[in-house]
Amino acid sequence: MGSSEQKGIFYDLCQQYKTWIIEYNSANMGSPIYMVWLTDGMDDNQDKFIVSEEEQIIAATKPEKLLQYLAQGDWALPDADTTQKWLLRSTGIQVYPNYVCPVDWLIEGVNTKRTTQEWFSEMTNFINFFRDFGEQLKDSMLIKLCKTPELQKAWDFFYEEMFWPGFKGDEKTDKDASLVYQTDFEQLSRELSQLITVFENNIEVVG
Repeated sequence: MGSSEQKGIFYDLCQQYKTWIIEYNSANMGSPIYMVWLTDGMDDNQDKFIVSEEEQIIAATKPEKLLQYLAQGDWALPDADTTQKWLLRSTGIQVYPNYVCPVDWLIEGVNTKRTTQEWFSEMTNFINFFRDFGEQLKDSMLIKLCKTPELQKAWDFFYEEMFWPGFKGDEKTDKDASLVYQTDFEQLSRELSQLITVFENNIEVVG
């Protein structure tokens, strides 16, 4: 889970153009699906997804299908010049996801109260992806959904107790170690499930 361990030509290309493929794993979708997430250098480095004219996140069942579909489209791409170069240079090479988003595992973690550093990290990543999408569409209702009480509490806990202390120090932490976290897990499960449902309702699988 998390960042892919694969390195190579495509990895370097994604780092160069700040454009990545996300593998989204949810039983609701039937199989893993893939989408593009990028940093828009023409819009104050805002992180965005590639979306359709209907403002749905474009996804496909294989990375190759996704890139082929995007290369043939004529819609407006975020940071169009950079994104087009990334698509062109990705043609004819092996492509693969740069990050895996495990939402089923997140729900399981809430239900079993598995409060490990890895779980908090992946949970926060998903909240951030959702917020990126809401801000991209300038949709206040979407942005509000990722700031509900228990989600915000979990997000704050990760940054205050794990991310910033780890960022400032040199000590290595055990990502699988359990952490003491007191919260209303039933409410957290409801809020996370709602976030996942809304996110998936805004995905268009094209092939």
